[in-house]
Amino acid sequence: MTDAQVLHAYAARAAEYTSVLGAIEDMHEHDLRRIERWAGEIRGPVIDAGCGPGHWTDYLHKRGVDIAGVDFVPEFIEIARLRFPEVLFRVSSVRALDVADGGLSGVLAWYSLIHLVPAELPHSLDQMSRLLQDAGFEVLDVETRHDAGRRPHAAIAAIRR
Repeated sequence: MTDAQVLHAYAARAAEYTSVLGAIEDMHEHDLRRIERWAGEIRGPVIDAGCGPGHWTDYLHKRGVDIAGVDFVPEFIEIARLRFPEVLFRVSSVRALDVADGGLSGVLAWYSLIHLVPAELPHSLDQMSRLLQDAGFEVLDVETRHDAGRRPHAAIAAIRR
């Protein structure tokens, strides 16, 4: 899909997406613990890239993380700002976060990189881990998971110390 197609699809269904997938209570317990552990290691600013309706951004904000949510779908940002007015949200693309090199301690990209074309992404978790290390991040762990009835899941936890 092109960026325009992705934008249009999410904009048209932002309210529905929020009602089905936009609550922390609907997240898998394993994912909650994983992100809590990662957030506990962070000392500095974080971007939630592709924040959607803002539930992960708010979750981390409430745990003391210096975080801002960004999404390139204005409808998601509007919903996030209404739901969580104390959290910073802005319209932006993961390709243009407007952050100085070395300016972040972490990036949460929860199911947001799936919309990039394959040529824009490394082809394996090893390659993505190397890119993170080359950018100054310490890879804490790599996880793959296959939950029944769901597509395979992969996650890399990395931080800049």
